[in-house]
Amino acid sequence: MTLPPPRKIRTALLEFLGKEPKRFHKLSECIEELANRFSLTDEDKNEVYGGNSRRRKWNNRVISTISEFRIANLLEDETKPGDASFRISKSGVELLQDKYPEITNKILRKYGEYTSADLKDDEKTDDDTSEELVHNYDEE
Repeated sequence: MTLPPPRKIRTALLEFLGKEPKRFHKLSECIEELANRFSLTDEDKNEVYGGNSRRRKWNNRVISTISEFRIANLLEDETKPGDASFRISKSGVELLQDKYPEITNKILRKYGEYTSADLKDDEKTDDDTSEELVHNYDEE
């Protein structure tokens, strides 16, 4: 199986966070929950970028989605120092209540600090071969 496109990951993540809107979730929990939801194999989850990179594509897609949601003010971060937990915000709950089948770039542009230049058209960025935001992080 190929990894799902960002618009599907956005929708799944928001739905997952919306099940318990008051609870803070850890990144690792979200990565695993979404992998299960999309029935990803170990091979899918462990695929890395080319070259000497150790970054996993799946983890990066989820991290990119969380970053987008933060910019769009769809998440609230835990305030404890050193705790990388987050939960759905009031704006995130409102977006979820709109029941979009997929959260596209066009929809995301309506929230937070995004401008029309920040996100390209979905057909150019949401396919499996698109250039992804690459974040530096230490894998567990």
